[in-house]
Amino acid sequence: MKDAKDLTDGQLMARDIFCLLAGIILMLLGAWAMTWLIWGVITLHVVGTVEGLMVLPCWLLGITLLDIATGSTGEEATR
Repeated sequence: MKDAKDLTDGQLMARDIFCLLAGIILMLLGAWAMTWLIWGVITLHVVGTVEGLMVLPCWLLGITLLDIATGSTGEEATR
């Protein structure tokens, strides 16, 4: 994989926009799954296994992609 310094400005902007949109979508998907998980436990007294398994990976990957998009990781953060 290429280092960030080898990418053109257009490629860096495309990476940032993709990571931002993908991160937001994953965070919303995780929030949706958590809502259904809580709703199912409270109203139906069942545990949604699929929703429970979706929440953590969606939020962790979403946070990671948002960090990449905002530039809070890597060389930029150490300067």
